Amino acid sequence: MEDITTSVTFNEPVTFDYPNENHVLELLDYDGILNPNIIATLRFKPHQVGTDFPNTIKLVSTNVEIELIGAKYNF
Repeated sequence: MEDITTSVTFNEPVTFDYPNENHVLELLDYDGILNPNIIATLRFKPHQVGTDFPNTIKLVSTNVEIELIGAKYNF
């Protein structure tokens, strides 16, 4: 388990089957209880007009920065 301060990097490839649709990424803190606390909720579209299909996607919220490395796309 990793302690999250302000940034998290995911190095495992993520494949987006619907890159033009909205996606939601949530970071949860379980602390050994049944109901987790939501640390961050990030809504995004992997493909934005004018950005092509980036291999790395950087997401920023008010309390955490997330980087997805190795993004892949299915059409």
